[in-house]
Amino acid sequence: MNEIKTGREIILFDRGYPSSELIGELEKNNIKYVMRCSSVFTKGLKKKLTDNDCVITHKFEKTKIKITMRIVSFPISGKNTEMIVTNIFDKEFKPEDFKILYNMHWGIEKTYNCVNNMFCLESFTGSLPDTVLQDFYAVLFLYNAASVIVFENEKKLSEKYKERSNKLKYKTNVKMTVVKLKDILIKSLLSNSSKKRNRLFDVLSRQLERETIPIRDNRSYERKIKHTKHKFSQNQKL
Repeated sequence: MNEIKTGREIILFDRGYPSSELIGELEKNNIKYVMRCSSVFTKGLKKKLTDNDCVITHKFEKTKIKITMRIVSFPISGKNTEMIVTNIFDKEFKPEDFKILYNMHWGIEKTYNCVNNMFCLESFTGSLPDTVLQDFYAVLFLYNAASVIVFENEKKLSEKYKERSNKLKYKTNVKMTVVKLKDILIKSLLSNSSKKRNRLFDVLSRQLERETIPIRDNRSYERKIKHTKHKFSQNQKL
């Protein structure tokens, strides 16, 4: 940890990560953290909570680790309440600030969703280490290519809708980018002509300009948890 520590980092953790051992390790290395808590973690702490923003000291029974932490709760969609544990004690950080800070992790979540679900990262074509690595790096290459295309297209959309009085803003359809990119990328890699490659990507860019989707802020849906034994079917016989 000391090799990557800058003194300014704040590590964001999703629900399921909080534990006395992990928090103790972060405290020992003087690293700031913000963790979303599960009901299991806060079960023994609720009696000590006096309001939606308080600092408590708690000794965990199993590990015998004593930790001083700040616990912040705030409302989210519907009647649900989210609880955050952190070692940022500066009162300039209000509960709504932690909500904004925690939401910053969604960029990583969206990346994982794209790589794992749209590009089917876990659908390996073989079981040998070289095959798995080949599939893994191929997916990362595709994702990086798609990210560049989306980034460039977002700049064009920003200019396109700048002077318009639309009620909603629009963004590039990432799913459509993934679908169209796979075919065009193969054709471009097989071509020896740089002009042809540029032409292919120009066509892709124009197509994506017509495949925009509206940005609807503060929209949320009930989370449907699915438990599947095998997300991707086996692609080879072992």
